[in-house]
Amino acid sequence: MDQPKKRRGSSHDKKSDEVTDVIEIPSFLKLDAVGDAEVGGAVAQVITAEDEAALAEEFSAPDLAKFYLTNELEGQQNYQQSLDLFNEGTPIVQAREDILLKKAIQNVKYVNPFGLLQWKLHNALIFVARPNLSRQNFFSVPLDYLSWLVDHNVKDYDYLKQSIHEMQQAIMYIPNGKGKFFSTQMIQEVYFDGTTLHWKIPQFLCKLYAAPERYYYISMAMVAKFKSRYTGHLYELLREHMFKGQTGFLRLADFREKMMVSESEYPEFKRFSYRVLQPALAELEKEADIFATVTYRRENRSVTGLNFTIASNPKNAGADDRALVGPETFRQLREEFGLNQKQIKEITLRHSAERIEEIVDVLFYRYIFKKQKAPVRSWIGLFNNAIEDKEDRYLLTNSEKTELTRHREVKAQADRIAQVERSNAEEKQRLIEAQRSLTSQFDDYWTNLSDNERQAVWDRFVASDDAKSIRMVLRIRAGSAPNIQHPLVRPALTGYLRQIERI
Repeated sequence: MDQPKKRRGSSHDKKSDEVTDVIEIPSFLKLDAVGDAEVGGAVAQVITAEDEAALAEEFSAPDLAKFYLTNELEGQQNYQQSLDLFNEGTPIVQAREDILLKKAIQNVKYVNPFGLLQWKLHNALIFVARPNLSRQNFFSVPLDYLSWLVDHNVKDYDYLKQSIHEMQQAIMYIPNGKGKFFSTQMIQEVYFDGTTLHWKIPQFLCKLYAAPERYYYISMAMVAKFKSRYTGHLYELLREHMFKGQTGFLRLADFREKMMVSESEYPEFKRFSYRVLQPALAELEKEADIFATVTYRRENRSVTGLNFTIASNPKNAGADDRALVGPETFRQLREEFGLNQKQIKEITLRHSAERIEEIVDVLFYRYIFKKQKAPVRSWIGLFNNAIEDKEDRYLLTNSEKTELTRHREVKAQADRIAQVERSNAEEKQRLIEAQRSLTSQFDDYWTNLSDNERQAVWDRFVASDDAKSIRMVLRIRAGSAPNIQHPLVRPALTGYLRQIERI
């Protein structure tokens, strides 16, 4: 995949800095002895490490591999289109083609709600990561491309970095539908290497984003245009319900939550409407490709619910009338035929998606799969001749179509198996590296302690519940000499030190 090129005139901060803040458990999370939590007045059982592992295994099931592959191809297509625009110097807000991000429909609540730039960056970081979400959870992106993607001043990297730092304070609360919830940072480790951002997305979120069962699309160009975070939140809400033309009545409290406006902020609906709702609707109508009208449900003269009727906005409809080819066809045009973005755009402006896919099948079958013809010197020339053909020279017989379909099914199955094997190998390697890291951290910690400090740590460990079975088996007690070489002791002591945050 192409990479963003360095832009002339970009101002880069040459300093490297690393964000190492420890995120405290938010005060809203009140745990009791059995692992229940009170969140906004509702009690739920906190998701455990075992629950998270089970969820990760569920999301890694082999039958999801095909969804991962389809989503990755789609993500690569949209990411590549954005790179082409960036490298051409076209501002994202002037994009004529749809650059889309697929988002999971998921009930998410936030602690420490974020502002406009953080909302844009959240979507941008998912957009950049999407082509590889099923294979990794560490990602990198040049800051000039990231600034372009959110329409931020490329000379103001300090504010961009500060906004990303603040995103680490945003805690996501995601119910799992079984009376438990998963609580995590939006992004975890962050490192700025001069002009490049490196970041980590929690593994559970990677699986959730990689193959959403229920989803909607948002336009990255629209995201970049908005000047209010309220407009952004309303845009996503409307996009989620666009397929049915209306949201249905939402409780006012639920709508406030979607807009990230607390009950104490603009408590009177009149002020809430004046400061939040009406400006968001007005900006949508001015800037977006959709708009909405709202009707209210009242009880005792007070507004208790809202219903938005959603429609396309012809005033801001994209002038791009290109055929919408599928991600696999786009991949073949780019990778197997070597066409660039400009050539693909010209083809999709002149021909239907059905006709394009028909010619792709014929040329792939004859020149790549069966190699019936001489090597191609100019794919764009061949493609244009084939698609303009009026003499039916570029058609496949039924038997050839069947053969091509079988070939693709076999290849797709092989790709799915390879994807599963790759994911399993990467997970195995991740566990090995994590264990090596823990061993190294333990050795560093233990060797830097004095004899008295080692004895104090050992005594606390022996007295802890973590060492209960070891006390019985080895008949040790507080005051005995540390024995860290025993195969039962070392992993238990390592786990204990992790638990008390010494390593």
